[in-house]
Amino acid sequence: MILLASPPSEFGGTVGFDFTASSRTPLGLGKPRYPVDVLSALVSSLCASPNQRAMKPTEEHEAAWQAFAQVMRFNSSAVKYLQISELDEFPVADKRGRKMIDGWKINWEGKIPPEWDNGNGSMHGAQSAWLVDVCTSAAILLHTTDEFWGPPLRAGVSLNINMTYYHPAIIGTDILVEVEVLKCSATTANLSCNILEKGTRKLLASGTHLKAWRPINRSKM
Repeated sequence: MILLASPPSEFGGTVGFDFTASSRTPLGLGKPRYPVDVLSALVSSLCASPNQRAMKPTEEHEAAWQAFAQVMRFNSSAVKYLQISELDEFPVADKRGRKMIDGWKINWEGKIPPEWDNGNGSMHGAQSAWLVDVCTSAAILLHTTDEFWGPPLRAGVSLNINMTYYHPAIIGTDILVEVEVLKCSATTANLSCNILEKGTRKLLASGTHLKAWRPINRSKM
């Protein structure tokens, strides 16, 4: 479940968040070091110009991914081991601020670090589930507008995550994380995530994620 702060009206400064105890909001979220929501501005800037399908990530894409993890806070240190490797072009929002993102894909690559060890020399199953949760949520986050999966429940909340484990993911293995938005309406989204060995594309684990979202004027949270 991912919850991010609401965006202010302007963009400035650099990516960075202060998570000291004195800076925490009533929701328990860290506040930006600057009087702006860097993440929201980054997400908005990603759709500024059309690109070819399956494009390479830009610095802005990677910055949005890293900022997302910092705001999330739980296990945020794990994000440094993953980098966006490829993603589809960004669809344009319609007059209502909504987007058609069915079939949209994004991939990450990285190396399984010792911190993810389950005690038997392979990645802990809970860490695999975290990858599925966070990477699928990021696939929604990158498309949010005020009218489409936006604040205060940016990228929505989790209803269900199903995991299947196929092979041990040995510590030190180079991996790919491939995410697809299977179906995304104005209120619910179904996403899939495969975790593969990079060199062989052997499937290590997979998961599906069902998410829900409410517009701000109907949210009771």
